[in-house]
Amino acid sequence: MMSVVKLSSLHRVLVTRPKEQSENLIDVLNRGGFNSVYLPMLEIRGVAGRDRKSRVKHELNQLVQRSYAIFISSNAVKWTSSFIAANDIDWPKGLPCVAIGAATEKALRAEGWRIADSRAEFEDGFFGAQDSESLLALEILNDIAGKDITLIRGVGGRQTITDTLESRGANVHCCEVYERHCPDFSASAWRKKLYDVLIASGKLNQERLVVDDFNDAAKFSAVSAITFASGETLNNFCEFLRQEKTLYRPIDGLDNTLLSARVENFIAEAKSTPVVVPSGRVMKLAEEQGFVDITVAENAGAEAICQSLQLRLGVLAR
Repeated sequence: MMSVVKLSSLHRVLVTRPKEQSENLIDVLNRGGFNSVYLPMLEIRGVAGRDRKSRVKHELNQLVQRSYAIFISSNAVKWTSSFIAANDIDWPKGLPCVAIGAATEKALRAEGWRIADSRAEFEDGFFGAQDSESLLALEILNDIAGKDITLIRGVGGRQTITDTLESRGANVHCCEVYERHCPDFSASAWRKKLYDVLIASGKLNQERLVVDDFNDAAKFSAVSAITFASGETLNNFCEFLRQEKTLYRPIDGLDNTLLSARVENFIAEAKSTPVVVPSGRVMKLAEEQGFVDITVAENAGAEAICQSLQLRLGVLAR
């Protein structure tokens, strides 16, 4: 176990996870000595619409005939459980379930569903890859020719798992039980949430920032690091950040060229802030978005993210 050294009180970490996954990460970061601040950049909802709900119901009723059910996230477990309860569907107790990582396996255990291949070490924390590629490396998913497998995931998930399992001869049935949404912030609501996070002295009361306010108060240096648990949270954050260029209308009597330059500097400062991401894939997305200080955690788990932050910010002896 690494020994903790002096931690600066200025290490404020911006958490962008959806509400469902943020509480545990914030708790772990706070216990790790960080001051966590929260700005959700993704919302998770159960599928909507008659057709999608009908497809989910059909797939869940077919589980008794499947060899395995693969859960791509803890959200997949949560929304599957919610759906079967709301639709009076019997869960096949003998069905072997495969989890993509520790949090997903923990959610499966909480439901009392059978685990096909346990990979989690809950007491010590799970440090190892927890992504599509590590899932596909599991021994039980190698000899699957002719087997029927249900992949339970969100709408529009990556095709890597489906394509690979099918290439191994499996019959893959996708069951999409939840949807991902960009938070529905208006431009003014986004600005208020962002500045509430960034300004250490408290909330910003001005309806519209003037040049000196923007220069002196709204500095991204108030945050020591940002965590992005997925490519979608990263992309949504950057999309909102781009809106900064359109938020400031010309103000009579002020040098608006200077204001525009300070907005650009603010965005550049945001992208120079250290970020922690869960995989090489998300790291590439961060690079494409212009971030320059990127640390890749071993996985998307709270403990792994906390450890990466501690190492990057110099609060652990290596």
